[in-house]
Amino acid sequence: MVCINRDARDTELTKEEKEIFDQFCAMIGYMCYTFKDPNFTPAIILSDDGANDINRNGGRGKTILVNALMHVQKAMLRGPHEFNPNYTHNFADLKNDTRIFIIDDVEAGFKYDDLYTNITGSISCQRKGTEAVTIPFNEAPKFIITTNWAVRYDEKNTSTKRRFREFKFSAFFNEYNTPMMVFGHRFFDDWDDEEWNLFYNFIFRCVDIYRVLGLNQIEYNKNEDNYRACFWFCRIC
Repeated sequence: MVCINRDARDTELTKEEKEIFDQFCAMIGYMCYTFKDPNFTPAIILSDDGANDINRNGGRGKTILVNALMHVQKAMLRGPHEFNPNYTHNFADLKNDTRIFIIDDVEAGFKYDDLYTNITGSISCQRKGTEAVTIPFNEAPKFIITTNWAVRYDEKNTSTKRRFREFKFSAFFNEYNTPMMVFGHRFFDDWDDEEWNLFYNFIFRCVDIYRVLGLNQIEYNKNEDNYRACFWFCRIC
């Protein structure tokens, strides 16, 4: 629903929709799969389709996906004001068994480039009042970042292209069409055993799709994102 912007439970997906859906599933499988490839372990960005740098239009389901991952893997979540790329103690509480590091709801203009070293290498955990501890790359978590703002893109910046994969959430869910309205219950809290079994079966399917297809970038029009971000920035100025 969020990746193709429609309810397709009773209809067939088009070829293009199927490709987008499979990549969303592969992304979920990638985040739940503990193996880390030293040549390719990008951070995942969950963003809003049509976002700019001035209007926040969230409520699209990104938090539900983050919560789903936290039910499968041990994760650490940091809010927008709890994580500063230049802060020495960002990873003070990080442990070797944490598999996913979530930076939630980052602000417009967030410097994704500052995470390069943490994404592709070991992580230095500066504990407060004691010596730093290094978590090696193969034991370090994968990163996922959520935002309601436009994610700017420079085609010439190959480092960014290799280190990040963006997945846009449509406005299928909004204040007038919530998951509660569509499904009739709250995710996770209202589930019975059957729903939980369906959920874990889906997660296993996503892992299988990732192992078969790998993790590819869905083709989005980033020129439009850059335009919206710059246009609204210029309006503010």
